[in-house]
Amino acid sequence: AFPNSVESGGDLHPIHRLSAQLNFGWSNEEGGYTVEAMQRTLRCRPCPSQIDPITGKKLSQEEIPTHRFPSTATPSFYMPEPKVRTEDDILYRPNLPSFEDDNGPTLNQRDSELLLSALTVPYQRLPLVLLFFSSDDRIHCLHSSALRGILDSVLFEPGRYLETSVSLVEPLMVPTLHPQLLATGYGMLINELHRSPDTVIRSTLQLVTSALAVDTGTVVEEGESDFNKSTDIILYVTRLGARIESYISFLVDYACNKHESIRNLSMRDVHVTPQMLVKLEEGKMKLQKMLQGRVNDLLDDYLDRLDAQTRKDPENEKLINRNSRLSCDLHAHKLILFRNVKANEMTASAANTFVGSFVFLTTRHTWNKFHRDKGKMVLPETELYELLQVQRRRIISWSNNLHQRDLDQLMQTAVQVSSSVTGSLQSSAEVLDKANRWSRIRGERSIGRWAVGSTRTATSLTCQEGNQAIDEIPKPSLVQHRERSVSATVGLVMDADNLGVEIDMQIGQMTLRAKHLEALETRIANDLDVKSLLGDATMQASLLDKAEHCRRYRIVGLNHEVEFWHTSHGVCPPLGDQWERDYDPAELFPCEQWIVHLFEPVRRSFFDGPQPPAMQFLMPEHPLHPDAEVAVLMGLHQALGGPMKLVYLFRRLRCVHVYECVSHGRQWYWTLHMTTDARYCLREMQPSTEDRSEPH
Repeated sequence: AFPNSVESGGDLHPIHRLSAQLNFGWSNEEGGYTVEAMQRTLRCRPCPSQIDPITGKKLSQEEIPTHRFPSTATPSFYMPEPKVRTEDDILYRPNLPSFEDDNGPTLNQRDSELLLSALTVPYQRLPLVLLFFSSDDRIHCLHSSALRGILDSVLFEPGRYLETSVSLVEPLMVPTLHPQLLATGYGMLINELHRSPDTVIRSTLQLVTSALAVDTGTVVEEGESDFNKSTDIILYVTRLGARIESYISFLVDYACNKHESIRNLSMRDVHVTPQMLVKLEEGKMKLQKMLQGRVNDLLDDYLDRLDAQTRKDPENEKLINRNSRLSCDLHAHKLILFRNVKANEMTASAANTFVGSFVFLTTRHTWNKFHRDKGKMVLPETELYELLQVQRRRIISWSNNLHQRDLDQLMQTAVQVSSSVTGSLQSSAEVLDKANRWSRIRGERSIGRWAVGSTRTATSLTCQEGNQAIDEIPKPSLVQHRERSVSATVGLVMDADNLGVEIDMQIGQMTLRAKHLEALETRIANDLDVKSLLGDATMQASLLDKAEHCRRYRIVGLNHEVEFWHTSHGVCPPLGDQWERDYDPAELFPCEQWIVHLFEPVRRSFFDGPQPPAMQFLMPEHPLHPDAEVAVLMGLHQALGGPMKLVYLFRRLRCVHVYECVSHGRQWYWTLHMTTDARYCLREMQPSTEDRSEPH
């Protein structure tokens, strides 16, 4: 269900947990369930009673869209009225879309006709469209976001759902008079793979091969902020190939009854024959070999290139921020290459990728960004966490069976990847041969947590013998110690706050002396003051202190610390002794009568109830001086009873300032709440219409 299924839905914003409750009901008018949440009705498709914003009339049934997100795999999405229903409708169109972008037309009229004609047959278009893009060197067309959208829609949109009542009914005519029969129970791609996988597998392999051929040796052009065209194509095809490989792996596991969650269960109308199973297994093996081999090597090469740029110009903060952001995309793509590795298929390469790349992302990427230039990745973040959920039990079980040397190499590799600006793995002896001995952290709640338990040192003699023989006996080398640790058992350490370096595989997090190194929390990084001082780039931070009301961070690479006060006072500040007299217009001293003319219009308009309740105002006990130019009143909180409003009345300027007491950083501040004349504020300005949480 989508809360903003109509134009008036507005933007999504944080809501209270109880407001997100789903309340189900039944509508006789619409013949279906109604779901309400967040003070509105949720719909999975546009409202059937929409109003035309221009005419103000109700839309006809033909004008109402059938889906909230119209399919981009239909010709009518790209062509003006009338709607395209058959191939003949395309043949008689004088002009067809060329999918033009900044670089000019992408398709000529012939290719456009071929593609759009294939889209007119939803049940058969999947192999046709996949074959279209994988042949005749059309790989370059995939730099167009519109054409990528078409290919994604054709492959991954589930299409029309096949109802159980007609699942065994076969069409008797071509074309059929009953389009509801041309449907599937689990989507077009599953349907195609378990019935006729040859074209899909062959075309996918050809797409990946063609994408590798467009590599120009550069990741991003000089002065640009995003990947160049060839890299963009390679990353898209990488995502496409990895997702198709996931579908193939699913069907193989289902056919072999090895799937972790649907064993001994049957899927309606999905029967993988032994012949089809052989084809699927061969296709899976070829696709995995190409993705985890050549594609993974190319992504590593891209990371090396970005790392070389930053090492060449280490003072260029703009370059470092850009390369760090692009490296997050590359590491995300490395992760999806190994999504379907089973526990018995786990290798050191796959484990290094899982641990190193995810730790890099948790330390360098700022999550929940909505714009590409602000740090949003091209791969959905939900897909990454789904991958972590699938693989973390496997990688932890595999790591628990490692001997000391293999575990040390896995963890040291992850440390190097996460500590590099771009996460490049330069297999230098200085890093991988460090004398850190990693250990498991003891305890039922520490499964998947490892820490540096000790360091390797040369074998020492006793103190008495050592002084005599230190020059006679050569010390064993670090290599000899590594040879001894090949079959050594991994030790255990107690969970404590003084652990030097810790890696938690459950959440992909690295901790340095109990201080997490991670991207600065999203709501802190998006704070107006933080953005104005430090910019919009992703910032790495280490948690220094954590108190009841405050967290203190150190910004990595900058000489700054950030204190985030996340809770405010729950009470008002104490009331001073000078406020002894209730404000009452009828009981003012003669020299104070001018206050009535200034303050009463404001008080009656804003502070006299009924909602919110009327506010009590206090004045100093002694009367004002007859020549006084300024009077000050104190307003008390209606529920808490403490100071809330401070009113300044300017006699000569005939102006009223009302200040509100706010809690910021666990300290009290008076901030301008309203005024009758903005010209006489401390800063002449018009009030902001934006939501403001800071004093001003």
